[in-house]
Amino acid sequence: MPALKFSKDALRRIRSERGLSRDDLASAVRCHVSTVRRWEYGVRAPNTQAAMLTATVLGCSVDDLFEVSE
Repeated sequence: MPALKFSKDALRRIRSERGLSRDDLASAVRCHVSTVRRWEYGVRAPNTQAAMLTATVLGCSVDDLFEVSE
């Protein structure tokens, strides 16, 4: 059964499209820039609250930050 997985590539792409640096995003979601870096490198995924806040800051849906994995 397919599952949803946080998409590091989608986060990086959407953040770049919005013209935000990692520092900008980290400040907006109230976390350290190293946390955003870990999300973008796929080392960690944001928790539900952080994913929702990130989507709000980026002006996208939470679904845009996830992909279907098999």
